[in-house]
Amino acid sequence: MTLRLEADLDRRGVTLAEEIDIPFPRATLFIDVTTDADEARLAKVKRDLGRYCSLSKVLRQAGTRLDEVWSVSR
Repeated sequence: MTLRLEADLDRRGVTLAEEIDIPFPRATLFIDVTTDADEARLAKVKRDLGRYCSLSKVLRQAGTRLDEVWSVSR
């Protein structure tokens, strides 16, 4: 499994122009996986990712809208 994250940064905070609540308002997590798992097992992994992935948890709890794009190879 390979993960790649692309995020939008609200630059007002890092330029000290304005205090902001959500520095990354939106992000996309690209997940590339090679597996021989059946569809049921893969669906469970997809469901559980948000529960166990530290990056997903931190971003979502910070208010970031996190989209996932899965690419599955068999």
